[in-house]
Amino acid sequence: MLMKVLFLTILFLVFSQPLFAQSTSAVDITTKVATKNNVVDNKDPIIFKSDPVFAIVKKKVKAEATKQKALSKDVVNLGVSTLFMDTMAVVKTFPGVVSYGDASALMYVRGGNAYEVLTISDNHFYQWSYFFGGLVSLINPMLVDSITFYSSSFPARYGNVTSAIVDVTTKTGDLSKYSLELNSNLTQSNLLISGPIQKYYSSFLVSARRTYYDKILGALISDDTIFPYFEAYSIKLHSEHLDNHEVTLLGNIFHEKADLRGENKNLEDGSLIYDSSINVAQIEVDSTWTSDLSSEVTAQYETFKSSYKIEGKLPINVKGNNDPIIILGGELLYTGFDRHTIRTGVMKWAQEIDGEFFFTREPTKDFPEARTETRFNKYQEYFDYLAVYFEDELELIPKKLAVNAGIRAETVLTPSLTNLDTFQPRMTWYFGDRSKSVVTLGVGKYSQFSFRVFNNQLVNLEPFDAIHYTLGYEKNWKGFMFRSDFFYKDYNNLSRQVLDQRTGFLDGYDNQQTRKAYGIELFLQKKVGDKLDGWISYTFSDVQFKEPGIDWTYENYDQRHSMNIVGNYRFNKRWKLSGKSYYGSGKPYTDVVSSRYVESEDLYIPINAPKNSKRLPVHFALDIWFEYQRRFFSSNVSFLFGATNILNRKNVITYSWDDSFKNREPVTNLPLLPFLGVNVKY
Repeated sequence: MLMKVLFLTILFLVFSQPLFAQSTSAVDITTKVATKNNVVDNKDPIIFKSDPVFAIVKKKVKAEATKQKALSKDVVNLGVSTLFMDTMAVVKTFPGVVSYGDASALMYVRGGNAYEVLTISDNHFYQWSYFFGGLVSLINPMLVDSITFYSSSFPARYGNVTSAIVDVTTKTGDLSKYSLELNSNLTQSNLLISGPIQKYYSSFLVSARRTYYDKILGALISDDTIFPYFEAYSIKLHSEHLDNHEVTLLGNIFHEKADLRGENKNLEDGSLIYDSSINVAQIEVDSTWTSDLSSEVTAQYETFKSSYKIEGKLPINVKGNNDPIIILGGELLYTGFDRHTIRTGVMKWAQEIDGEFFFTREPTKDFPEARTETRFNKYQEYFDYLAVYFEDELELIPKKLAVNAGIRAETVLTPSLTNLDTFQPRMTWYFGDRSKSVVTLGVGKYSQFSFRVFNNQLVNLEPFDAIHYTLGYEKNWKGFMFRSDFFYKDYNNLSRQVLDQRTGFLDGYDNQQTRKAYGIELFLQKKVGDKLDGWISYTFSDVQFKEPGIDWTYENYDQRHSMNIVGNYRFNKRWKLSGKSYYGSGKPYTDVVSSRYVESEDLYIPINAPKNSKRLPVHFALDIWFEYQRRFFSSNVSFLFGATNILNRKNVITYSWDDSFKNREPVTNLPLLPFLGVNVKY
């Protein structure tokens, strides 16, 4: 991958040099830079939209009819200032989002599962965008230039997803000056360097991010145990050397690893070895053909490789080879009509799915009559996906009535998969002036395809789909914004595992699950002021599923009530106090009411209460930190110190029972953890 990035870098520089040599007067250069720097005021990069969208402002905003209102820039730092420096820390405070606290970056949005949330970074679609199985997001918070978050009713340009969208645009290197930024805390360090390649025409940006608690713990252990760690490296080259074209080259490397084998490397029982890497290369060309017509073309290449091994009495070995993913996309945007904004595009996704796994299973507490059995599978399949879409945002009556209408068509071209065509109409109405007060009404269909392999081939599953219904109201006045939303989602054809009732082995997949979710959200935000800004969000929701043999049952992540409070208070130019608190009513769990002993197998069998009929205790956490800013020489330095879960509450996330199922112990979220950090900008 490094060779590919170097090759792209050399190609970029060689190709660009003749264009850099074009003669341009000093007046022309000054005018271009002034125009680029005044597209958007970056002092307030967080914005909300009038439809069900939260966003952080982009430096360059393309034509979009939805009006935007700036909020506090300091909210960006909430993702950096936490213990794990996670980009999703801010998104998790928005209404409609259910999470498991700081121990997980996974999000369950308005009734959707975590895998139904799609993360896009610079137009690259990530199937899985987390380290450590969901602990931390892949997206580097120091690189973030904009985040647009759709909790439902997203436009037709987004597809193959049924729940929510996290759309990230990363920073671009400065065209006029060099800069360096370093952020370090108790768990990881983050370095960002950027600047011009050819002044005013092209730029570079390079970042490196790595955790180092594996190094600290490793120094205390005499053997060669590798504690879990991750690292990420990025390069972004951007050229604006032609009046009507911009070219961007991107390269990303994500890697995580662990090798835990107890006190002795030769001890196999209980050992865990894990290694995973994602490599991404991408080129994007943005063109402005006329004052009304622009286009965007992207080509992306990604490889994914992973291995997961548990050695011992019951070994598990799973390997995913270099599964190449190629994504080609193009979009046209036309704003020449008096009241229309037209957007249309196409996307082609081709992926090779290649891997193998084996594991051994013996009789367990849940399947006492099973026999010890080993299974091995090796598969190689090809997934081919095509989508086209069309959107029209029409202002019917200025400042009184507007509509965003679109349709998306998707199909799978893989010969072994049939009847996988979907048509997804979507529409959102806006009643009122979106800069003051507006009522929104939205409805749309959304589909998502399953990547399921069984008996060495892709399973011919129908795409599961969801119908979104939303009704909202938003009002802005004197530095405040209030919003309320009602939502209902109806999910159908959800895929599920079918297990052998005797052995517990996987017996296939089907589309026999449905789900419904509804709720009410309230949001009150104090916009940027001299001293105080922040917001309060509250959500009531109800999420249930149904499948053959099981009546309507609450989902594991169903949370009736949740509330977030986020705030910043500036004492003066140097000192600032920040904090966020989270309250959530208990999530469902399945209790054990008694057990029976099977003498022939020498084990206890649990007798469970009805599935998810009990609730965990209330979850409450409070994070507080101070920031001290000072200028040293030519650098701006910020010192951060505070604590996660400062009240040290034992927030229960599940229960663990002993072998007899007579005694249980709570499994809790993170305890009080102090964090210290420093951020240097030069």
